Amino acid sequence: MSLWQRNFIWLGALIALFALPFYFFVMDREQIWTSRVWFTDPDQRSRTITFAKRAFVYMMGAFCAVSFLGLITLTINYLGHRR
Repeated sequence: MSLWQRNFIWLGALIALFALPFYFFVMDREQIWTSRVWFTDPDQRSRTITFAKRAFVYMMGAFCAVSFLGLITLTINYLGHRR
């Protein structure tokens, strides 16, 4: 497999496993920032804060999932080389 093919596979995995769930689960369909002073409008401020909270929870969940899978992979790899 060439380097280009491998890079496209990783790009597809990134889009499928990170970008699409982020778009559908974190971003709100009405999340449009049209004003520079979003913090003065209570409606825009609440939508922005909600978006920031969702993004933070999503990133922490992704971090925990990747850490857990990494530990499982390291454990399996360690037990396999131990024999």
